[in-house]
Amino acid sequence: MGYAAGIAFITNTQSIWIFILGILCFFMVTFVLWLETRTVRWHLKVYKRKIYEVLRNLNKFEDPRGSHNASKVESEIADFYGNIGRQIKKSFQIEKQFTQNASHELQTPITVIKTSLESLLQSPNLQENDYQDIETILSNTNKLSRINQALVLLSRIRSYYNDNVESVNINDVLLNCEQDFEERMEHKGITLTNQFDQELSFEMNRTLAEIMVSNLLSNAIKYNLPDGNITCTIKENKLKISNPGKPLTKNPEQLFDRFARDNDNPESLGLGLSIVKMIAEYSGIVVDYFHKDGLHELVLRKK
Repeated sequence: MGYAAGIAFITNTQSIWIFILGILCFFMVTFVLWLETRTVRWHLKVYKRKIYEVLRNLNKFEDPRGSHNASKVESEIADFYGNIGRQIKKSFQIEKQFTQNASHELQTPITVIKTSLESLLQSPNLQENDYQDIETILSNTNKLSRINQALVLLSRIRSYYNDNVESVNINDVLLNCEQDFEERMEHKGITLTNQFDQELSFEMNRTLAEIMVSNLLSNAIKYNLPDGNITCTIKENKLKISNPGKPLTKNPEQLFDRFARDNDNPESLGLGLSIVKMIAEYSGIVVDYFHKDGLHELVLRKK
């Protein structure tokens, strides 16, 4: 009995130690995997930061290694993404040049057609139907010209947004744009009200800021009611432009899509708010739309 009890005790003791060793091995493996995961995540963050740095410098490419004490692996990654950056930049420059050339080539015949039609309208030999047909052609030619100019502007935003970035006073930009639209608002009988509780500034290209605010004001005038009003409010680090108008006939999520226009305004190109959205996204600004009790509100705020 004593021998058997001893053997059983040793066996049980060995089982306990094996169990303990198994637990320790499990925790060691878990710890190593956790540590390895943390290391991989740290490296991914480093590489992600380098990728974003390359993307920020695409317009004016700089070697990412210039501001880091790079290891061999990091240098190879920097070279890899540097080559990608240069290729993207080259493709972008080719696309930009093509767009500019295409715009010029399109605008020339459009101008010739408009000039010829305007001269033809002065002819005394035209019948009433002829006048109507020519005016229809001229109207569509003008629309084609505006589409061409708007699409070129959309393509150029990407090359402008990172140039000459400065602190732009939105209060001043808004007041200047309001002066440009005075006659148009008077023609529609629109009353303008400004409510400025602070000075608002965005870090962005000034020209793009003027285009963005101008398009918002133009949209508020175009879709306003006769003898309506526009209220421009700056407070809580936001610019809000609100106006009364008809309810939307489309999904608000489609408001900023290209060529998304209201069915009641066939003359609209549907590009104004898409330009606003594109400028805002490139400049770190959020555009929000709200509609309540017949009042449309477009809000610009910092991310």
